[in-house]
Amino acid sequence: MAALTVVKHMGLLEPLELASYDAFSRRQAGLPDDSRLLIVGVTEEDLQQYGWPLPNDVLAQAIETLQSHTPRVLGLDLYRSALTIDSQRLSDQLQADNLIAVMNVGNNPPEGEVPPPPIVPWERVGFNDVVIDGDGT
Repeated sequence: MAALTVVKHMGLLEPLELASYDAFSRRQAGLPDDSRLLIVGVTEEDLQQYGWPLPNDVLAQAIETLQSHTPRVLGLDLYRSALTIDSQRLSDQLQADNLIAVMNVGNNPPEGEVPPPPIVPWERVGFNDVVIDGDGT
């Protein structure tokens, strides 16, 4: 038991653990798409039309349109700091009980941490940055 603890602490099992995790993740890629999920993206055409960052009213209108279909959960994978939210319309949308906002917890030191919008309670905040593991996957 002590030998296993030492091996684990030294990280000798990490390559095997990462390879196993990657193999299981690849096996799940073959699962059928779930028709209940909808992903809405910002295209290059959208950026040419509206600019970056997207104006608050454009984002609020997009959220309103999605909310009109009564989703169980709506995830917003765009950073919006307190300084960029100057629209009551967007503030109202961000306060919806089914909206999850994201933050960056600072895995990329040059960019640092990007906090979530302050009007979104912590119970409805996720993160979208992940650490690249040792094998680069």
